[in-house]
Amino acid sequence: MAEATPALPIEPPLPRIEPATPLWRSSTARALVAIALLVAATVGTAVWLSVLDERRQAQDRLTRQAHQVALQLRGRLVETEQLMLLEGSTYARSAPRFRRDMEELLAVNPALLRVELRARDGALLAAVDAPPPRPSLPGESRASLGFEGRSAFETASKLNRLTYSQPYFAKLGETGFDLLELVVPTGEIDGPMLVAIYAPQRLLDHPTPIEQPSDQLYSLVEADGTVVARQASLGQARSGLFAVAPLARSGNTLQLRVDGLERGASIVPNLMTGLVAATSVGLGIAMFFLVQDVRRRERIERALRDQVQFRRAVEEAMLHALIVYGPDDRVVHVNDAACRLSGWSREELVGLGSPMPFNTPGSLRDTAAFIERVERAVAAGGDGAAEAARGFETVYRSRSGEDLPMMVYETPVLDADGRKAGRMMLGVDLREQKRVEELARRQHEALQARSRLATLGEMASTLSHELNQPLAAVTSYATACENLMDGQPPRTEPIRQALRGIKTQAERAGQVIRSVQAFLKRRAIERAEFDLDPLVRGLEPLLRMQAARTGARIEIDVPPDTRVYADRIMIEQVLLNLTRNGFEAMADVPAHDRVLELSASAAGDERGERVEVRVVDRGRGIPPEVVPQLFTPFFTTKREGMGLGLSLCRSVIEQHGGRLVYRQRPNGGTIFEFNLPRRAEGGSTAAAPAAHPTGVPE
Repeated sequence: MAEATPALPIEPPLPRIEPATPLWRSSTARALVAIALLVAATVGTAVWLSVLDERRQAQDRLTRQAHQVALQLRGRLVETEQLMLLEGSTYARSAPRFRRDMEELLAVNPALLRVELRARDGALLAAVDAPPPRPSLPGESRASLGFEGRSAFETASKLNRLTYSQPYFAKLGETGFDLLELVVPTGEIDGPMLVAIYAPQRLLDHPTPIEQPSDQLYSLVEADGTVVARQASLGQARSGLFAVAPLARSGNTLQLRVDGLERGASIVPNLMTGLVAATSVGLGIAMFFLVQDVRRRERIERALRDQVQFRRAVEEAMLHALIVYGPDDRVVHVNDAACRLSGWSREELVGLGSPMPFNTPGSLRDTAAFIERVERAVAAGGDGAAEAARGFETVYRSRSGEDLPMMVYETPVLDADGRKAGRMMLGVDLREQKRVEELARRQHEALQARSRLATLGEMASTLSHELNQPLAAVTSYATACENLMDGQPPRTEPIRQALRGIKTQAERAGQVIRSVQAFLKRRAIERAEFDLDPLVRGLEPLLRMQAARTGARIEIDVPPDTRVYADRIMIEQVLLNLTRNGFEAMADVPAHDRVLELSASAAGDERGERVEVRVVDRGRGIPPEVVPQLFTPFFTTKREGMGLGLSLCRSVIEQHGGRLVYRQRPNGGTIFEFNLPRRAEGGSTAAAPAAHPTGVPE
């Protein structure tokens, strides 16, 4: 066992350099920050108080304006109310005067759309509509009062006082708008009542004598905030300030709302405050960028620390060995798994170059072959990275002398500019995998041996019968020879014929014994080219024995010169297992249908010329629910079966590069077929190297 290469000396680490105290931690910086905060607080307070005062003044203006405009609207409404109260008692007796007075009222009041004279029961007596271009209400819609108008009408009739209705929406043509009704009782008891219909929107749209600022928006709203009418705005946004003043009319809850609109107001009230604010803003911007720079540096440092910590945690949690080489091909980093597997510490490995202490002559050869393979792929125009990602398998040696089978992968390490800064090697420990493979191989070997013993046990009862026939013939021939020898004179020609018979029968018995011995023999796998016809003919005595047990016949159709490249004994075992299963499957069918067909024919696929072998029985077939588990080890439908035959047959055929498949026979029964190569890969006829000394496929 080669000794490990001694570790190279490592230079002592550089002394740790403590970083200088940052500027932002010094006392000068703290004083500047305190001054900046004081100035910023002073200017901020002044600006804040100025803004508060400006908002208070704006709110006062809105409140005054709301009350003035509400007072003006109330005045208009009161004028109409008084006129209708004074003249109302005469309208019941003089309809022409009602029409003349209402036309004058509609002409001077642009908010009115219609005035009606109705009886106490609500019946329409007379009506006057506003002149164009004001919209007119359809006569059929006013034939009777709506819900809001009737509620106001009944209230005015009971209390004998004027009453306003709640606003309601009315559709006029393709559009519509809100309406408001005023009900005024006349002076006579049970006399008629006047109904004036207002358009609240026209109350706002009609110019008012009071000068309206451009930064205010008027609306008529109900007590719950529902908008009844609103002035058109030029797209200005609201400032958030508003004032409300009630119209205070009987039966009506309408309010006038005045909203302030955004305008180009100055941030500061005077020049001095503006200069100080500008200075403070400049200082604040400088401080902002300084703080941003400091915070950005802190975030970067924290991200770097987190990244390094995360990478270290991932590396240390890995069960695979990780070694990083620098641009000079020396080790710059190893993880704990590499140290644990190799037996060398991190301090001993860092700084070393090739060869490493754990390298063996074989691992150096494997590495060189891997590098050559990657270089060939690159020279041929292929993807060198993809070839390198395939890795290679080799064996290292730990410090304690234990062999370490490893699967090694290498990949380049790139810097921030994409240039190669080194390489990284990842080694996967294959010891457990090798142990499992060895255990599986041994189990497979044991299962195959048990299968052969089981087959022999099944044939033991018929083997004695098969041997008794040639032995009885030998005895008969020997007795005949004795009788011929006793004759005078001895007859030599019949004696020779009897001796040839003895030889033939002895060879027949020996052939049976040799077939059984060859079948049970534990030997190395030896693939070679041979004719399939002689192999089947050699198995024919055993096949006939199996057929005799079940009263079946066997039909063999194997053309001469059907050559295959395989292990002879293993193919014999596959054929014996498949034919035995076929005979057993026909045990409960009529005797004349118990025919087993064994045939072979030439075939071919993308792998080259092959020979296809079929074993066909005429039994009951295999139930569909059993088919998925047909080749599963230890699965069987037989009462005393082991469930190994088909599993081992498939393993043997796959070992030869073929595939064992099952198909259902159209007229009942099963078809098992497999194919074998006609010659070795590349046309060679030499025997393949032994896969395992026991002859069991892995």
